[in-house]
Amino acid sequence: MFFGMFVMPYCKNIIDPNNLIQVLDLKITGYTTEDVYTIFDIIGEQGRKYYLLIESIIDSVYPLTYMILYGLLLSFLLSMVTSSKSNLWKLNVLPLLAGAFDYLENINIITLLLNYPKQLPTLVWISSTCSILKWLAILLCLIVALICLLVWLGRKLFLK
Repeated sequence: MFFGMFVMPYCKNIIDPNNLIQVLDLKITGYTTEDVYTIFDIIGEQGRKYYLLIESIIDSVYPLTYMILYGLLLSFLLSMVTSSKSNLWKLNVLPLLAGAFDYLENINIITLLLNYPKQLPTLVWISSTCSILKWLAILLCLIVALICLLVWLGRKLFLK
C-alpha cells in the first residue's frame, strides 16, 4: 500500500514532472505502439533515463511485495471460508500470476526504453498484453478477497 500511495506517484513525478503522461505500468486497458513512443518522446531523454532506473530497480520490488501481501490476504480469507482441501485454494495462484505478468511487462518496458528510438511494435503488444493480464489478475484477487469476506460476514451474521 505504501508503494502504491507514495513511492509510485513520487516516481511518476520524477519521470514526468509536468504531469503530461500516464506511465505504461498504470494503463489498465493496455497501450499501443503510438502510445508508447508518444510517452517516450514527451518525457525526453532525462525522463527516459529515470523511467529506466525506476523500472529496473524500484518496480522490481513492488510486484514482489504485492504478490506476498495478496497471497497472504487470500490465504487468510480462504482459511476463514473453506477447508484446506478445497479446490478454491488454487485461487492463491492469482497473486503469483499478477506478479509474473508485472515482471514480464517491466522487462519489456526496459527493453523498449533501451532500444529507443527504434520502434518494436511486437514487443509493445506483448508488454501491453502482460499489463492487461496483470491488472486482470489483480482485479480477480480483489474480487476473490471481497467474496471471501462477504461469505465470512454472512456466516457470522446469519449462521450464529
